[in-house]
Amino acid sequence: MKRFLGIFLTSAAAICIASAAHASIVLSTEIGPPGGSNPITFAELKDTALTELNMSVMDITSNMAIKRGNALFYTSSSGIVKQTIGTATVSIIKKASSVSFVNYRGPQFIISNNAATGNTGSFLYNVSTKKTVKIAPTVTSIIQGRIAPNGQWMALLGKNSKGQSRLFVSTSSIEKVKEYQLPTKATKCLSMAISPNSATLALVCEVTQSNGSTMNTLILRKFSANLLDKAQQYVDQNFSLYDVAWKDKSTVIGIGFGPASQGSSVRRIGAQSITMRSQANSPFALGLHGYTIKNGKVSKLTIYPFSTSEIVDPSMLIVPMQLYVSSKNVVDYMAVYFTTTVDGGASSLKTYLGRYNLSTKLHSVLLKNDKVNLFSEYSATSS
Repeated sequence: MKRFLGIFLTSAAAICIASAAHASIVLSTEIGPPGGSNPITFAELKDTALTELNMSVMDITSNMAIKRGNALFYTSSSGIVKQTIGTATVSIIKKASSVSFVNYRGPQFIISNNAATGNTGSFLYNVSTKKTVKIAPTVTSIIQGRIAPNGQWMALLGKNSKGQSRLFVSTSSIEKVKEYQLPTKATKCLSMAISPNSATLALVCEVTQSNGSTMNTLILRKFSANLLDKAQQYVDQNFSLYDVAWKDKSTVIGIGFGPASQGSSVRRIGAQSITMRSQANSPFALGLHGYTIKNGKVSKLTIYPFSTSEIVDPSMLIVPMQLYVSSKNVVDYMAVYFTTTVDGGASSLKTYLGRYNLSTKLHSVLLKNDKVNLFSEYSATSS
């Protein structure tokens, strides 16, 4: 078996273990910029319990973490760090000038611009095998990567050597990739997820509509014979997606914005950064949509409405950051809410971790904290 598949299958096995135990989530719970005076602490959400991991770190970059046994692996300005839970001792297991991505479904990191080791380009580093493989030089500025659950292929969002936004797929070797153009009228893609049976890639892409406006749209591409089939776009009218996750092999759950109920002033924002400005004053509300997938196309739409009025002052702006399927019918999401300054910037930043039961349609808050690292994304663990 080729080297690429050998590395990936290690991840696939870890995923199976995680899925059986309803993989937990690691998140940072204290605000503090990298190198700052306020420590960032870590907590683990498993099932319904949120537990402090009794550890903190003073230097964190992408602040995404993977829990493996009794240790956390995360990224710092020095590279990839390993820290045993309950201790203050850390070790740099892989030096790097920039670690741009942590694969949250397996023990793998993508390292970009690895000048600290005398190399340049992007590399895939496996925590378990301690092997580093250089990614094809045609792939630059990696935004996101996903490894198929069966370990046999990987999708990357990034740019090519000409600076063009592209989707890349690797199968037999990460050193060789197939380059795909973004879907028709898509200016950029923001997020993606691979189905549990490794057969379909779901993308969230910003697509230009007939009236000239842009909308975050669900894009589906089937994977077979080591190739992605033609993109199938599904425009969810009046609903703009931010992130998607697979509930099972035939169901995608998406979090985004749709029209709010009359009288509500909760508004949407058109970016995934805290440095964003408000783009519209029309009322929009946070919501969840379910998409039933058949033969690579959406065959049914299910709307899961819920109110955030008990969580967020309706005068505030709100944006979801990331969505995860915690168990068969339960999804967790993280959202940021805030007011705007006179010039349109963000102020009074706060965050919460929400949970929604797709069966009972009950909405609850797991964590509401004024001191959350706003540059973090919580990650499903592989332990």
